[in-house]
Amino acid sequence: MPRLLENRTVKQVQPRVFVDNPKLRPNSKGELPHVYWPKGDPTGGEPCLCLFDPDHEWTICDYLAETTVPWSSTWLYWYEAWAVSANWFGPSRHEGEATDDGSHIKGFETEEV
Repeated sequence: MPRLLENRTVKQVQPRVFVDNPKLRPNSKGELPHVYWPKGDPTGGEPCLCLFDPDHEWTICDYLAETTVPWSSTWLYWYEAWAVSANWFGPSRHEGEATDDGSHIKGFETEEV
């Protein structure tokens, strides 16, 4: 393992995806679905996409071209559908929520975003 990654958790080194242009726009209620905000605060900076997949947690062995890039593309597809319909039709399981079997998904460390 490279020295840069020593003493780091997967959540700390997992790629974070930000949309630079055009900026993501909240709806009229100020809501922007399926994003993580720096330190959990929408006024604290730009959101990163919620690419969490409880069925395939990202690891440092994963290729970005096989995980992060297609996950981001899919997220943008669902975002565009939400922008015109006001409904999120994509998957919506977030970390910290209960799974289908009643267990809870581990939390996401947003303070490092």
